[in-house]
Amino acid sequence: CNTAFMIGAADVVGHALQCAKCGHSWTGDQSSVFCPVSSSAEKSSESGPPLGSIDCMHFSKCSGCSLSKNVNTPPVAVELQEFGQKRLAIDRNMRIPIICGNVERWRTHAKLAVRLSSTSSGRNLEIGLFEEKSHKVVPIPNCKVHHPAINTVIDILKEEALSWNIVAYDERTLSGMLRYVQVSVERSSGRVILALVWNAEQFKYTAPDAPRLIKALWSRRDEMSLAAIWLTLNHSVGNTVLSLDKAKWKLARADQDRQSGHCMESVLGLQVSFAPYAFRQANLDAFETLLRRVANMVPKGSDVVELFAGVGVIGLALLRERVLNSVTCTELNRLAEDGFQATKNKLPIELQSRARFLAASSSTCLNLLGSCDVIVVDPPRAGLEESVLNYLTDEGFKHRLSRQKVRLIYISCGFSAFQRDSQKLVSAGWVVKLLEGHVFFPGSNHIETLGVFDLEKTTDPVDVFLQQKKNHAPLSGSSVHVPRTQTHSKKARTRKSKSDSRGKRKVSAH
Repeated sequence: CNTAFMIGAADVVGHALQCAKCGHSWTGDQSSVFCPVSSSAEKSSESGPPLGSIDCMHFSKCSGCSLSKNVNTPPVAVELQEFGQKRLAIDRNMRIPIICGNVERWRTHAKLAVRLSSTSSGRNLEIGLFEEKSHKVVPIPNCKVHHPAINTVIDILKEEALSWNIVAYDERTLSGMLRYVQVSVERSSGRVILALVWNAEQFKYTAPDAPRLIKALWSRRDEMSLAAIWLTLNHSVGNTVLSLDKAKWKLARADQDRQSGHCMESVLGLQVSFAPYAFRQANLDAFETLLRRVANMVPKGSDVVELFAGVGVIGLALLRERVLNSVTCTELNRLAEDGFQATKNKLPIELQSRARFLAASSSTCLNLLGSCDVIVVDPPRAGLEESVLNYLTDEGFKHRLSRQKVRLIYISCGFSAFQRDSQKLVSAGWVVKLLEGHVFFPGSNHIETLGVFDLEKTTDPVDVFLQQKKNHAPLSGSSVHVPRTQTHSKKARTRKSKSDSRGKRKVSAH
């Protein structure tokens, strides 16, 4: 490709360039505008599928990918450009960057369904994703977007499950054993944390089948690079995959150096501990790229409040990267606090005291938002809660700010929700400072939107009036001259004249 564009300043991403055609990123000085991958690919017609494409045999059957070409610039990216210009008053000459990393092997965290196969006699099972608009599982061996370790684990798990006559879950009868499986891969080591979701109310009801399967899998741990196996219970009716009740989780096996059973990752140099029951991004490479952009928008020494924090990866990474004065991470899921504390304890001692975790909903933490420098929100697909959005856009909020300016960093995984929320923010006086899209799920028509908004403190007109009145109030005991209108003065003179004449008559009579 003969065209490339910067995806960040040198001090943010180290001169990283991204090919405008294929999405490949590489490092070099600003004059190196030839993509080393695409340029070599164009010279050979035998180099495989076009870069920016996913050549997958499961496409059109599996619901995981809706795009197979130009996956680094999905259609929603065009919508973001148009939305920014028309609704958020972004300069038409300003290009909103769409940032994409690797389009294959990017998924290091996967939740897959386990169900009876459609032609089974009750013994066979399938592991994969649901077919579009159905609950029929489509097996996806050798998935192109999965980390290779995920594919290996699923192959061996299916082999062992069939060998031990493990019955897959049946939604029609609510019977069966193995219901879902979660696989997490550490990027640096390639080690795997496996969680088996069992259809049972109590752990005693998982015997003898679950212990047998776990023992068999652990005996082949070297083949799968297993570091730990979890067993979790889910006997509910519906689409819930993982239980948020910690009593429903049990660490079945773990290596000596992984007694926590957590997945360990380094994000912007921060050693993060992901418990299997806490939220974790599926594409950590893309998430880390976005986080670098976020860090560049946070002034050093700031006081930061993060809503929808999960295990606090964003807040704690900013604490370390920008040496914050303080960071408060709020999260409704109390189970996330385990990962937060484990990650915080790996920070330098002088930074640990600056971080705190609040297990609470965002709507109960609104009082924190007016007394910080930066607010970070990473809400679910539905966007900001109505109470939070109303609080941030209320006219009185800008009057109550304890700082001259507050910055809102909005990371959105739901574009339609971001459109709604950002328009209301701009209408209330928030000013767009940055807008860009990040492709977290190559193969889908989806982007993570990063928006940065600033709001200046203003003074309440009533407070201004009261202050002026206070500043001009007369001193005690002094006379005040009140100017009178001509009409008022004439009436006063008339009353005074009548009073005088009555007084004269009384004097004469006396």
